[in-house]
Amino acid sequence: MLEIRSARPDDLDRIYSLEKECYPQAEAAGYEALKERLNVFPNHFWLLERDGQLVSMVNGMVSDKPDLEDEMYEKAVLHDEDGSYQLIFSVATSPEFTGRGYASILMKE
Repeated sequence: MLEIRSARPDDLDRIYSLEKECYPQAEAAGYEALKERLNVFPNHFWLLERDGQLVSMVNGMVSDKPDLEDEMYEKAVLHDEDGSYQLIFSVATSPEFTGRGYASILMKE
């Protein structure tokens, strides 16, 4: 069974593991950056679980700026809930589940 939901602070370890699994070390968000994102904008951090297993995630902040700036990756406080643009930091799907449309489902969310 598939479930889409906003992330919670207790999801951090699983989110961090998926981020490391999907991105090279130089590009993956660090543990503290992900923790800050979860604390500041959990409603813009979506998870897709299949039978309780984290399969895919999408996260990003809202801003009045149309393009991501480098400092946004590390400073979640730049999130502006009333901003005009939903910016996407990462889209990640476990390699075990790629090619099945899970990321597309989350992007539509």
